[in-house]
Amino acid sequence: NGWIDVAISLNSMLLGAIVVDYYLNIKAGNKNKPT
Repeated sequence: NGWIDVAISLNSMLLGAIVVDYYLNIKAGNKNKPT
């Protein structure tokens, strides 16, 4: 049962990193667009 908790916490950490990376990419993209 313990490894399920570990997998869930690793998965949420990975998901959080993906969301932050996605947000930063959008922010940078919007800043760099000539429009």
